[in-house]
Amino acid sequence: MRAAAGALTFVVGLLPSIAAHRQEPVSAAAPSRRLEVRSLRFEGIESIDESALRTTLGTRESPWLPWRDVHYFNQEQFERDLMRIVSFYADRGYPEAKIVSHDVGVERDAVDIRVVVDEGRPLRVAAVELENFDVLPDRSRDALVSALPLEPGEPLDRGEAARSRQLAVEALGDHGYPFAEVSADRREAPGGVRVVLRANPGQQSFFGPIHISGNSGVDDEIVRRALAYRPGELFRATRIRQSLRQLSALELFRDADIGLAPADASSVDVPTRVTVVERNPNRFEVSGGFGSDETVHGEVAWRHVNFFGDGRKAGARARMSWLDSGVEATFLQPYFLSPRLSLGVRGQAWVVDEPAFRAVTRGGQATLARSLGPDATVSATLSQQFQRSRIADEAVADSALREELIALGLDPTTGEQAGRLSALTLEGVLLRVDEPLSPARGYAATLRLEQAGGWLPGTYRYFSVIGDLRAYFTPRERVTVAVRARHGSIDPCGPDSDIPFFKRFFVGGATSLRGWGRSQVAPLSSTGLPIGGHSMFETSAELRITAWNGLGVAAFVDAGNVWRDRWTARLGDLLYDAGPGVRYAAPFGLVRIDFAYQLNRVEGLRIDGERQTGRWRVQLGIGHAF
Repeated sequence: MRAAAGALTFVVGLLPSIAAHRQEPVSAAAPSRRLEVRSLRFEGIESIDESALRTTLGTRESPWLPWRDVHYFNQEQFERDLMRIVSFYADRGYPEAKIVSHDVGVERDAVDIRVVVDEGRPLRVAAVELENFDVLPDRSRDALVSALPLEPGEPLDRGEAARSRQLAVEALGDHGYPFAEVSADRREAPGGVRVVLRANPGQQSFFGPIHISGNSGVDDEIVRRALAYRPGELFRATRIRQSLRQLSALELFRDADIGLAPADASSVDVPTRVTVVERNPNRFEVSGGFGSDETVHGEVAWRHVNFFGDGRKAGARARMSWLDSGVEATFLQPYFLSPRLSLGVRGQAWVVDEPAFRAVTRGGQATLARSLGPDATVSATLSQQFQRSRIADEAVADSALREELIALGLDPTTGEQAGRLSALTLEGVLLRVDEPLSPARGYAATLRLEQAGGWLPGTYRYFSVIGDLRAYFTPRERVTVAVRARHGSIDPCGPDSDIPFFKRFFVGGATSLRGWGRSQVAPLSSTGLPIGGHSMFETSAELRITAWNGLGVAAFVDAGNVWRDRWTARLGDLLYDAGPGVRYAAPFGLVRIDFAYQLNRVEGLRIDGERQTGRWRVQLGIGHAF
């Protein structure tokens, strides 16, 4: 009888599932079944970032890609995730949030999950107050209040409260209080809570003796001069962080750490202990790859980052590709005459093979650079180069271009231009980004001025200016917006022949206007060949989204053009392209594929004698376009 009753119960239990088109609830009674999570949907989420919530959960949707990692349903994990959702809301200022309902429907070997959330009323911040921060100057205290992520009227986010407390500790640490403590108290107030940051600054202190350990092949003096502080100076935590960046920039250490050493309780001097782990200063690298601009390329390089000691750097490399090939040797003397100055020397023999011309350069440069801080550098470079340029063969064969070639300083019978380039270049760089290779926040600016001829002996005489501005924003997790604008002009002191042909402006390529090939956008000759111009402007905007497992997508718009006139930028003449892109964070660097479509065209453009008619172009490269 019991067996019969159990069988009847089993059959009756199946009826709702059959009536629901094979939808059935998941039960712990069948733990052996492996069910793929096909979908995970939320309802009722309005005030928080749903993508951030999903990253905290163990239950995840399986991606649709063929090479996907399938995610399977686990009942116990899902129950823990339901509690995580409530905790996630509480941490972000929604203590009344709850799960209204949840459904787990089964179809064949997959589940579809639906979770309904009631966010409830948020606990809002009525005010943020500081207590015992009188040791800070008024300006610093006001700056701290402005920088606090907690804002009156917003929900009380526990993460933002912790970050506010940490910012307060750092502010005290930057004014001589290395052992400051800050507590965050909540007090009832109309409409929410008052958050009170209460400080216990402790004793104001100064940097004391510096103890260095872990170095054997690198002198103590090299480590000491990389530090941004000296004994006797007021203690500032930012100086320690800056020192760590400068130690890393030496490339001499695999790791570096700066800690506060024990000191006498009555002493106002705080000793620091610098611990380093050295790395081999001798580097030999062989690399290669493929890109849209250079096609196949290979490179062999040698560098020594402690050449004859004192932190000197020396190197040599040889490169070969369809775009450029050559050899170069470099030497850098840091701390030249003063701690903030460095002297660099470079000699090279290089060949660049652009679609419109071929340039051969032999010579050298000497650069004197001065650091203005951790983010800014100015430099002056004196160049002495012997160069030879040759325009594309089809231009030489076209008799209609004879006068135009002469005006450009090219021999009409050979298409060549040769001479000595003597130039002085002044450059300023401001780099304030979170990650130099893959920035998500911050900005970078470069201004470059170059003068050739005049008091410098040489064949060419001109003045050029190029400015470059880039900015990066992260409006939400895993989403970055990047924008760039670049403008330049070159002005010959006399006729056009005063400018070496390879210095004229061309745009287009994998890191420029991606709808065109490299250097294809420029004023055209009468037969459609790009011959370069005197002014250029280009700008780009790109949306970058990191999806999963290092894979990401992008959408971009590029605009720009080159003009014959000097000191001009006619925005009504801009060329545009747009398209999607795919990104993959490989171990050797970011692999980038862009699919660019020309929104308008360069009429009459010819490359290698062929009229350019296609509007789509695929660009492949390593690293972001900008």
